[in-house]
Amino acid sequence: MLQALAQVYLLLGVGAAYGALRKPGESEVAFTEKLLLDILLPAVMLSSIRARLFKTGDLSAFTLTLLGATTSLLVLSAAAAAKLSREETLTAMYANTGYIPLGIAQMLWGEAGVSAVSFYVAGNNLAANLLAPIVLGGRGLREGVRRAATFPPLYGLLAGAVLGLSGLPLPAWVESFLGSLASSAAPLALIVVGVEFSRSWGGFAPRDLTPYAFRLIVAVPLAVSLTMLGMLGDLDAKVALLESVMPSAASCVPVARRLSLDAAKVSRVVFVSTVVSTTLSTPLVLVLLG
Repeated sequence: MLQALAQVYLLLGVGAAYGALRKPGESEVAFTEKLLLDILLPAVMLSSIRARLFKTGDLSAFTLTLLGATTSLLVLSAAAAAKLSREETLTAMYANTGYIPLGIAQMLWGEAGVSAVSFYVAGNNLAANLLAPIVLGGRGLREGVRRAATFPPLYGLLAGAVLGLSGLPLPAWVESFLGSLASSAAPLALIVVGVEFSRSWGGFAPRDLTPYAFRLIVAVPLAVSLTMLGMLGDLDAKVALLESVMPSAASCVPVARRLSLDAAKVSRVVFVSTVVSTTLSTPLVLVLLG
């Protein structure tokens, strides 16, 4: 485990060093993130979900999808009840459920771990993309549905589920191609998080930790409850607990701009939650999981 964690931190460090030295512009970082979101993450989801369902036909992994969506909805409800600002609510409900856990899961648990992360990502990010424009941006249901429908990993999930449950084998060259795309996603995702980390460095206030605290208060007990009730398999439970301590997503920043929110404030929250998650919460959870 220590070796896998060292690789994760090394990739984050490479990204942070590159960002600090080269200082890539917004358009450069956005292009790389779109490459990940539009091509590599869907390839990961298609490949890993298909492999799991093809081998087992077990639909229980969709519990992770439901858990991801429910967590996002409950965090949103808790933040609204506590009258958090729109920026704080966005960063509480929209977590980095893909890039960081994807890298950790691949190094610790292989393809099975990546598959479990993929199921969780689908639920959490689809719910966040659907709800954020409606609740925080006042854009209406149509805009929320449009954002959810144009979320590329959704189609990776659907294609992987259809191919896996149908039992149809893919040609060897197609599997090899998907495997090549999928294997490059986790390292690049961690490097991108490191780059975003370096670009977000700046002053922050203790209040900026509030969204992350709200997420922990909701997500951790929910994941623990499902685990204790036996609703998640061993590996799925580990992924659920890992996901429950993830920080705010870097993609909250462009979302904030589109919704006319304070992007600078969102950036500070993303930064401080990433620091706390990667240096404290995540290592603690992984040590407890053994």
